[in-house]
Amino acid sequence: GDMDASNVFELGYDWLRGICDLITKVMPLEGNHGVSNAVTSSLECLLSTILPQFTTSSTATFDMSTVYSALIICVSLLPPSDRLPLDEATVILRLGSLALNIPNDSNVGLICDLMLATFKNLDESNAAVTYSTILTGGMLMALGCVFRCLPVCLDSASRLRTLGESLLNKISCEDQSKEAEEKASWGDGMHLMDIILYSMCSGNFHSLMDIVSTSISDKSPPCRPLSLSDQCSGLLLGLALIHISASPCQTIVETDQAFAFLRSFLQCYPRMAPRVVPSIVQVARMCQEVSLIQNMPAGKTPLLNSLEFLASPCIVIDPHGAHLAWTFLSTLAAEGMPTSVRSSIIRLLPEMCSSNKRLFRRARDVIGKSMVAQDPIIRISATAALSEMANLDLLRDVEQIVGWIQNRLSDEETAVVHYALETLRYLVVNEELEFDLVFRVLEKRLNVDLSNADAVLDLDVLVLEGLVAFMGEGGLEEEDDDDEPDDEDDAAGPEVSPQSVKAVSLLLELALSTHPSIKDDIQKDKDTASLSNARIQRRIYGSLSGYSSQVLGLDEETIRSWDGSDSLTNGSDDLDPEIQRFLNLKDITLKGMDFAMQLHSKESLIGEVDEVSEIAADLLKSVTSIGKTLLQFEEEVHGSFLFRGSNATGEKSSKGKSESRARASKSVLSSLPTASTIQDMYESDPRSSSATALFYSIDSSESNATSQANDILGQMSECFGDIANEPLVDPAFQAIQICSLMHCMDTVWQTIMVAEENERGDLLDQVVAQTEEWSETYGGEYAYLDMAAFSLSVDAVMWPGATNIQNTILEGQENYIFESEDTKLLCLSMMAARLGRTADARVTGLIDSIEKSLLEHSRQTCFGALFGLGLLAANLMVGNISGTDPSDRWRRQQARRIVCILLSAFNSCLDNENAVVASLVSSIKCGEVPEDLLESCTKLDLLYVKDGSAQKMKSIMIGLSHSFPALTATTNNYIVRCVFCVIDKLPWGSGKSYALNAGYKNALDSGIMEQADLPESIATTSRYIEESGSGFGDALLLLALLCRLSSEKNQKEYDLIAKTCQKVLLDKGTHEGGEDKMMAILAGCIAIGDLPGIGSFKPSLSATVKKNFVADVVKTLEEIALNNEYELKYRDAATVGLGILCAMRNSSNDQKQSRKTTTNKFENIQGKDGSLMQEILKEVEKAFSDLCSLSSGNDTGGGKTVNKLCTLFSMLEPIAMPGNFSRIIELTLNASPTNEVELKATATKLLVSQLDPGLRRIGFDGRGFVDLSTRLAKMPPSDLRELVGPNATSIMATSLPNLLSQIPTSVGADVANSLWAICRADLSISVSSSSVTEFFAGLTSILTSVNTEGKPHSKRTISPALLRNLQKLVLTNIFSDLCADAVPSSRNSTEDAWTSYLQCLEHVPSDMIAEAGPNCDIALANVFGVSSCASLSRKSTRKVEYWMSIQEMEGLSMASLQIVLLSTLSIATQGRNDIDMKESVLSIFEVMLVKGIDTMALYLLAAKIAIWWESRQMHQLEYVNMSLCRVSSMTSFFVTRNLCFDVHALTPELLAQLFHSFIDDLPCKLALLSKIWKISDEVSNRASRVWYAHASLGENSDYALLNHRRRSLSCLRETVHLIDGGS
Repeated sequence: GDMDASNVFELGYDWLRGICDLITKVMPLEGNHGVSNAVTSSLECLLSTILPQFTTSSTATFDMSTVYSALIICVSLLPPSDRLPLDEATVILRLGSLALNIPNDSNVGLICDLMLATFKNLDESNAAVTYSTILTGGMLMALGCVFRCLPVCLDSASRLRTLGESLLNKISCEDQSKEAEEKASWGDGMHLMDIILYSMCSGNFHSLMDIVSTSISDKSPPCRPLSLSDQCSGLLLGLALIHISASPCQTIVETDQAFAFLRSFLQCYPRMAPRVVPSIVQVARMCQEVSLIQNMPAGKTPLLNSLEFLASPCIVIDPHGAHLAWTFLSTLAAEGMPTSVRSSIIRLLPEMCSSNKRLFRRARDVIGKSMVAQDPIIRISATAALSEMANLDLLRDVEQIVGWIQNRLSDEETAVVHYALETLRYLVVNEELEFDLVFRVLEKRLNVDLSNADAVLDLDVLVLEGLVAFMGEGGLEEEDDDDEPDDEDDAAGPEVSPQSVKAVSLLLELALSTHPSIKDDIQKDKDTASLSNARIQRRIYGSLSGYSSQVLGLDEETIRSWDGSDSLTNGSDDLDPEIQRFLNLKDITLKGMDFAMQLHSKESLIGEVDEVSEIAADLLKSVTSIGKTLLQFEEEVHGSFLFRGSNATGEKSSKGKSESRARASKSVLSSLPTASTIQDMYESDPRSSSATALFYSIDSSESNATSQANDILGQMSECFGDIANEPLVDPAFQAIQICSLMHCMDTVWQTIMVAEENERGDLLDQVVAQTEEWSETYGGEYAYLDMAAFSLSVDAVMWPGATNIQNTILEGQENYIFESEDTKLLCLSMMAARLGRTADARVTGLIDSIEKSLLEHSRQTCFGALFGLGLLAANLMVGNISGTDPSDRWRRQQARRIVCILLSAFNSCLDNENAVVASLVSSIKCGEVPEDLLESCTKLDLLYVKDGSAQKMKSIMIGLSHSFPALTATTNNYIVRCVFCVIDKLPWGSGKSYALNAGYKNALDSGIMEQADLPESIATTSRYIEESGSGFGDALLLLALLCRLSSEKNQKEYDLIAKTCQKVLLDKGTHEGGEDKMMAILAGCIAIGDLPGIGSFKPSLSATVKKNFVADVVKTLEEIALNNEYELKYRDAATVGLGILCAMRNSSNDQKQSRKTTTNKFENIQGKDGSLMQEILKEVEKAFSDLCSLSSGNDTGGGKTVNKLCTLFSMLEPIAMPGNFSRIIELTLNASPTNEVELKATATKLLVSQLDPGLRRIGFDGRGFVDLSTRLAKMPPSDLRELVGPNATSIMATSLPNLLSQIPTSVGADVANSLWAICRADLSISVSSSSVTEFFAGLTSILTSVNTEGKPHSKRTISPALLRNLQKLVLTNIFSDLCADAVPSSRNSTEDAWTSYLQCLEHVPSDMIAEAGPNCDIALANVFGVSSCASLSRKSTRKVEYWMSIQEMEGLSMASLQIVLLSTLSIATQGRNDIDMKESVLSIFEVMLVKGIDTMALYLLAAKIAIWWESRQMHQLEYVNMSLCRVSSMTSFFVTRNLCFDVHALTPELLAQLFHSFIDDLPCKLALLSKIWKISDEVSNRASRVWYAHASLGENSDYALLNHRRRSLSCLRETVHLIDGGS
């Protein structure tokens, strides 16, 4: 207790006095040379170990002055040669810390005299200067500077400083070159200073000091602060480094590192700041003495570093430190000081005020006086300082300051005016002043009209630069809370302030008027003007880039109504001002980019390369920001119509069940009819049905495009007359026949697309000429229908001639070129479908015409109009139209209107028009749905079709089959159910299966129905067929579709379909109606795949259909088609069915061939006329062409091209681009030279940005980006690194969550593995953890979004199967790879990799972790990984500790030793609580009892105790009364939170030295903790038993093992002594 401690110190005090008296009596005796060495050793022990034990709290009752005086006498009695062993840096550190730690000034003076007596002969010695001498000199100088402020110590402190300075000046290059030989002479010293000296010799000093700095600044709670004595030691070490860095031996310690260490220290212990100031002041004065003040170089000097440090937060945040710093700095800012020093001090004042607000008034007064100084440099510095204070938002009550600024606006020095304008700008930014008010003041003070660009350009360059920067701070008017809100104004939002409008106008005018033309013959005297102009341009664009589209004056409605046709007449007076404003901004963006490119290419001709490059980079950044603003504005205004040629790649799928993308089996394909079979059928019996079948058999091939197009047109010419002269009559077969024409013309277009570019024009002309020939030969109607079908297939961007066809047909309705109203309306519908893709206003008029015609011809079938409306509705649905874009709203409105027209026609065909149907139509029109509407629809009786309207009803059902997707997308599920219910009320035989066909598919896709709903419908329909009720052919068609949609096998139903078809079609004795036979033929076809004309426009083959069923259907159809005994209409129907089946066969091959189609991707996507997007895409194409020429050997303008592409791609990042733009990115990556890593990274970043699910994709999809990203991710890591560059692999890793959510589960697992392989390779090759960190961040976001409940539904969805694969990947492959490649090394700490991995691992279920990954068997190859992850499980921690404890020291190579030591540090940081620590300590001793001391057990124990000691806040009451050993090896300076990663740069030898210091400090810490934990007896017993068992060192062992045993036994013996005898 207290009595024991007091007795110990009292005995120690008496012993100190006695030993000093003994030395005093022995040394004067003659012949004492043999005693001298013993006295020297005794004094060294007294000074470094015994004396520091008497700290402040323990020496309060002792008069230590007598002891200090006696020690001075003892040291003085030693011969000078015998004092040299006392020059160890450890001794001076201990004595200096003691002096800094005691409050008695007299005792401080005595300690200073003691140090002088001890080290005064160092300066006179001829011994070689060592690193210890250097550190000693630095500490002596530091102590001298600190204690000079004490009057009692002034003389001693001055001599200390002189001695230290002399030692530092004594160093020579020859002496330093010998330091490499010092390494072997350090012995076994394990003190902080010993290890620092060792690191200096081994070249690890900088790495070691980084660790020390980290340990000091590591304030993550709970962190135990350093003891006061250690704080003093840390302060002394930091000050010593500062003095060394400013001395002739500054090459040993870098100035920046010395200041960084001291800054870290003071951030934790700010109360030490006052003692730092004297040393910093001394360094500054030394700089003055060597005349650095008079000629300050461009870079930072030691003087400037010192002054900046004095003004930094670590000094100024402490009140006393701030006072001392201000006292010194204010003298340098006074009048009479050199201008360079005074101006530098003034510029430091803002930082001082930022750290300590109490200095504000004093700093403000200094700045205020300096602003009216005669010296212009001082005025400039003062105004610049005031500007910086405004930027830091330090100015309050600015009335007086505003007066100063207004006076400076008329200063003769333009730089002063510039900084005054900057100050006003910052005050506006911080809302201290209003922009409009300052704007008006500037007009008066500068005497310039700010609405006159010419007058503004007459201002000085610096003034203009500041003024332009200020013009970028405008904005919206602030709303007055006192005013009553106006409803209209409130809805519109705040308006742009009047002066902001003027500011924007001025900026635009300046941007348009000041673009220079940098010529190759630029003269040297033009450099300044060109550079100044570049600076102003940077400011102009920077100001514009900060404004939103509203402030820039862009109006959405005006731009939306503009067709872009006036873009070529930019500047015309006829243009609307809002349009002219938009064109100006577009022009500014493009010219700004070109100007920046010129700066890059001409930088060597203008001025300093670095400065010009910086201006060009800033300018490009601003141009990119402006471009993004304009492009986002265009996207908001135009939506999907911002692009042309960006239609979706195919029709929206309507599959009811998940069908594989794989093609059908070869056996199924072989069962289908071939093209030659259909050709033979036509040649043997040419008629309309066989011609239709022949059209369907036509397919594209890989032959020459020209010859193939000629062959297709030739085949069509042969049979076109048969179709034109004898069209099919039944509505269903009419629709099929029209789709055959569309199929042929689409095939022609696909063939033209793969032709050479120079051949396309001739081929297109040939198509037009052929259709005109058909018109002359067979009559115009079907030829125009063929033209319309071709126009619907082509892209108008690639062929402007499509517009001519379009205009011909649209004008034809007035020119009477159509004989049939039905054909006319069908052609008009096709043109409306084409125009609807771009939201053309003419579509509304065409729908009006069709609706009017339907009303006028209500008694006719009107097939063309009804089928055309369905075609139009389907084309309006291309892409996603669920957004808020105006084009989306318009398309939804037109689609709903078409559905209403078809339902109205439906109602008119009933026996009696039904009120419920009329109510349904009204609900769709107005959006107001009665609550009982569905109930009313359900209760309806059968809706019979009136006489004479049966064929029209079938046409309506066909039209509705194509409109169901529109109905589902534009209304709610309730309305869809009502429509479905009403159609189902029709009797069988009415053709309702046509509409229900599409209805079921869309209901399943949209979630209105589920697979569980299908069995009942299938059973009901099957029963009706078996009963052979009226119209059972209609039911048979629906059953065939339901079986294909169902996820069940439905073999019974398929057998029923086949049996019924054969019975109806082949049994000539049956008397089924003709309609049923026709429907049975269609039922057989629809069971095999999609039927063109009914719910779809293209044939496609189901991947799940069986060969036997297909063979039966084909056999039945062939028997009917080729047998003249059957009626002609049945033979025709069977022939058409065979043609469709042939097309299904071809469609399987078309999917594969479509992937091989290569076209110019720049032609497939273009922007809207007049838009910035149009210009950007053109510039991308031009830049890409230039890039290709670079790769072919022409390197002229390479940098300009690359920078331009980078800028363009950056602009496009926030815009949802069409999927086919991915091809441009891919081509850019392939064409980019290997060294253009920035371009590759920018292209990759654009690709990854397009995977964001938050981007609005309207009218097109982004599948191309997903496909490209998937292909890139699956590339071998080396190939990918070469393709995208080393900087882009981490960007690719960020795509993980967005990419996995958009690809199938099976592909997702492969992609995740591939991406990890890429990241792992990056970790190994580039020694960077960035890719791995990004990968784990994405993986964590996936696991977090899945595991977290209660949050909004994420747009990213991951299947459970893929989630399990990812979890397994984390635990298996990734863990083993990290163990192999992510062990810390001198090249990479890998801390980020392991930290992010552990964060990811936290979201993996614990039961999975228990079975794999970190819980695997431990080996040297994976021990670091297992130890890093052991924190997740207490059991794992014990397992790792045991493994490490039994590792034998003998036989371990240095590399293996380093891995084990790093793993030891990793596991040592994972102590959870006192109980865990107690169990761990005792377990380690148990291992030593069994395995001995030649293992790593003691290393593990020492590391755990050292880290626990520093990282846990031990309660004061638990150790305040303990007998603490107050002198240690100062290992506190080596302990950090993540020590295993922080020591990565140390050599294995130095790392072992750190562990030795932990062992050196272990006894006292373990003894104290054992007493706290009440395990003293257990620890003492085990330590004694281990010591006795291994007391013999074993003389035959090698030197390293012998040292280890000696150190271990010494540690155990001292531990036992402190626990048992030490108390």
